[in-house]
Amino acid sequence: MTAIARGRPGAAPYLLLAPFVALFGVFVAYPLAQSVVLATRQTFGPGHSESVGLSNFAFLARDPMFWRALWNTLLFTAGSVFVQLPLALGLAMLLNSPRRRGRVLFRTVFFAPVLVGVI
Repeated sequence: MTAIARGRPGAAPYLLLAPFVALFGVFVAYPLAQSVVLATRQTFGPGHSESVGLSNFAFLARDPMFWRALWNTLLFTAGSVFVQLPLALGLAMLLNSPRRRGRVLFRTVFFAPVLVGVI
């Protein structure tokens, strides 16, 4: 008999959370901790590395290519969120409106390239 069936609900939440905690630890927490450790090291090929502290981050702060890449990433993200997303939502609402004539034709024209690519 399980702890839940015996009337002891104290273990039930832990049993239900255990798979999440295990998967979170394996796929999120451990890789995140390893990336923090690796960010503070200088590698010299496989198996050879030494700790350099925060000097890698100081190098990034002085590198103009980093700032250019960061700006490009922010610009791309802003364009995706503030331009592409509202346009896509508006087009989807337009194509789903029951009062639009030719709705089936427009849906076919927009979605045919997706279907042809899959086929």
